[in-house]
Amino acid sequence: MPTVADFDTALAAEFGPRLAEHGFLQTTRRTWVRETKLPIREILAIQALKGATYSPLWGVSIGLAPSFRGGKFRKQTSSKNAVMDLRIDPIDETGNVPREAIQFLTGYTDPVPIRAIRECADTFVPRALADFARVTDLPSFCAFFRARSRLVYRRFGFLNVIQHGLVMAFVAALEGDHAASSAALRDFCERFDADPDDPVLRAALARVGDSGPGA
Repeated sequence: MPTVADFDTALAAEFGPRLAEHGFLQTTRRTWVRETKLPIREILAIQALKGATYSPLWGVSIGLAPSFRGGKFRKQTSSKNAVMDLRIDPIDETGNVPREAIQFLTGYTDPVPIRAIRECADTFVPRALADFARVTDLPSFCAFFRARSRLVYRRFGFLNVIQHGLVMAFVAALEGDHAASSAALRDFCERFDADPDDPVLRAALARVGDSGPGA
């Protein structure tokens, strides 16, 4: 019977070379990160879904907003603790697991699905690279973030991703709309019972002035 380790080995064999060719390094068993546009980091990961199904997602960290996990704000300082400030999950656009997603069968005689993994990498790595090419700096990130926020999703809405609600405040601040930024931050803190005076959050917001319009 194939093990999860067998699957991860096949996953690394198919996704790893394709991503390494474009400057990505593997940081965990199912995550790759590229740091060629620092402070921007580009992330591709494989997520586990119900029914022994796996599917890729990807996104961008801008290295400015903190992450929010377990009710706490944390700095994003390296490829190890970077999170997707903009998360792109192809399932959200369709409401279904994409046809090219990995179906990991676990019967005693089922082989590791090499062909499915290869098709998945062939399909989604180019799609991720095309999205990454749209973000070269903070203004282009803001434009892409806004464009994604206006899409009609069929599974989870844009703000169902917790980080999106927080980053919304930073995007507004980077665009120079401080009233909208304050409102977005207030809504986020109320929704998740977060401390608006958290020192990590406040330090991050203070840095926005050095990165926003006219900086």
